[in-house]
Amino acid sequence: MSEKAIRTHILFPEGLAKDLRRLISRGRRSQFVSEATRERLRRVKLGLALEGAAGAWGDKEHPDLKTSDDIEVWIREIRGRDNKRLRELKIG
Repeated sequence: MSEKAIRTHILFPEGLAKDLRRLISRGRRSQFVSEATRERLRRVKLGLALEGAAGAWGDKEHPDLKTSDDIEVWIREIRGRDNKRLRELKIG
């Protein structure tokens, strides 16, 4: 089920509006702008989430992850567990 569309008024710089009209057909402009906006908003939301999580893991809470070597070992362990689970799911 698609989301209900509403009309909104947005101002574009003249050159951008000209490019949009020239490159995107009349019947596809709303979809194009919506998809571009959705992608940009996803990035904004991700940035805000990352800012909110900044400092959540420090050396005090995770002394085992102080060096890049420590982090590499941790990542290998996680990937190994994930791979094991995937193999078990395929077998089961």
